[in-house]
Amino acid sequence: MKPKVLYGVLNWGLGHASRSIPVIKALINKNFDVIIASDGEALKMLRSEFPLIKSVKITGYDVKYPFKSIMLNLFRFSFNIIKAIYLENKEVKKLTDKEKPEFIISDNRYGFRNKKVKSILITHQTTIHHKNSFLSLSANILNTYLLKRFNKIWIPDMENEQSLAGKLSKLQFKIPYNYIGIQSRFEKKENAPKYDIGIILSGPEPQRTIFEKILKQQILKTDFKVILIQGLVNENLDLQLTPTLRIKSHAYSSELNQIINQCDLIIARSGYSTVMDLVKLSKKAIFVPTPGQTEQEYLAEYLKNKKYYAYQTQKDFDFEKAVLESDKYPGKIITNQTLLDNAISELSESMHQFKK
Repeated sequence: MKPKVLYGVLNWGLGHASRSIPVIKALINKNFDVIIASDGEALKMLRSEFPLIKSVKITGYDVKYPFKSIMLNLFRFSFNIIKAIYLENKEVKKLTDKEKPEFIISDNRYGFRNKKVKSILITHQTTIHHKNSFLSLSANILNTYLLKRFNKIWIPDMENEQSLAGKLSKLQFKIPYNYIGIQSRFEKKENAPKYDIGIILSGPEPQRTIFEKILKQQILKTDFKVILIQGLVNENLDLQLTPTLRIKSHAYSSELNQIINQCDLIIARSGYSTVMDLVKLSKKAIFVPTPGQTEQEYLAEYLKNKKYYAYQTQKDFDFEKAVLESDKYPGKIITNQTLLDNAISELSESMHQFKK
């Protein structure tokens, strides 16, 4: 029989789902039987990618965004998160009793574990970064406590100078881990350029809408050929607004892969999954972090300092200036599937070593 993996994915934007796609494919190729567990749009995406794989709906974290600061939102909804972690741990126990998996893999769901089954957490954020030292210390104490409850950490990054996440992916304590390399659902294709610029919007409201308005106002004053993906998965818009501006509400994996390959330059939020996607596709990019999301702000600044990608704030965004500045930043190319393959091979080797 195939070894069974219970695979949980956080529904917090589509980044966790998108980066889980290549990991799930690699597990299937290594002859693992995968059961997917998630909720909301993440579960919808994964079901569309893997229609033949068993999937189950589980409790969501239900975090809203009344404040610009992601840390304030986390503290404001900390009770919801703790409750969700508790409830999902109960659900995992029931799923474990029913499905009897050899392993549990969780992409950023901190309650998706079971002490009787070897449980692995996928996260690039083993260290929380915040400019406020008190918030940073408090968040890291909680983060460390949650990470240590897993048997191993899989970090979707490279070590040392090749790192895309910088100090975010550096472990500050002893726990078994693997760096599994850059994980993206996309493939590079040598398509003829169709657009000068592709814009990929994402993230919480109202900042998504605010940034879209800023972009439209500035794009309409230029002659660049642009496609704007709004990131609105519940709508179905595909509109050629002007001869040079096409607007689509959303695009799932295969279509989005094709669109990005057809663009000379990408403008996007600096979410980590987006960063990995653009590295995999060898694309130049301008990153504009979501205001108040300290992780995105850190990543955008870190990657600019590494001379990989251009960076502007939303508040001071200047479309034409950003495009000109992007010529100074060639992007970054990293591919290393071997790291993930090695981590999965270790699972097979440890299957009879972990006592339930």
